[in-house]
Amino acid sequence: MIISKATYTLAVLITQYAFPLFSLVFAYSRIAHRMKLRSVVERQRRTHLLLVCVVAVFAVAWLPLNVFHIFNTFELVNSFSVTTFSICHCLAMCSACLNPLIYAFFNHNFRIEFIHLFDRVGLRSLRVVIFGEQESFKKATRTELRNRAGCKTITTGEPTTLHRMNESMVLSAMEHDEQL
Repeated sequence: MIISKATYTLAVLITQYAFPLFSLVFAYSRIAHRMKLRSVVERQRRTHLLLVCVVAVFAVAWLPLNVFHIFNTFELVNSFSVTTFSICHCLAMCSACLNPLIYAFFNHNFRIEFIHLFDRVGLRSLRVVIFGEQESFKKATRTELRNRAGCKTITTGEPTTLHRMNESMVLSAMEHDEQL
């Protein structure tokens, strides 16, 4: 049984673009619906944004390649352009590369480590230009050190005794590192 080029292209469009896109929208809308039942508003907002970003990146990245195949299959363009195909194909493949970055940038600990990386490689001034003032980074660094030391960050309005003890331990560790 030989199938036509048009049938093959439509089958590929459905299996590689339409079905995965529908699956992403369905699964992520179910996740978003379940999160509405919980009352953590800030986390819910970030998760919704994450889910929308993942779906949008997939849809935008894969659309040009599928449109390219449709145009070529149904001869809506005069000739096959290798350059256009290469660009569309690379854009589609970038979708797979961008997903881990999207998830990572929505993760607070990853963002702290990424910002700290600028200082470690000697790009402190670039970090200040891109991410803002140094004071906000110092707070992030203290939180990062607390997390590395295994101490829980206490998020109450008033600092507790345990919080003050951890803060002083972290500050003394930072001073010790600066002396080395």
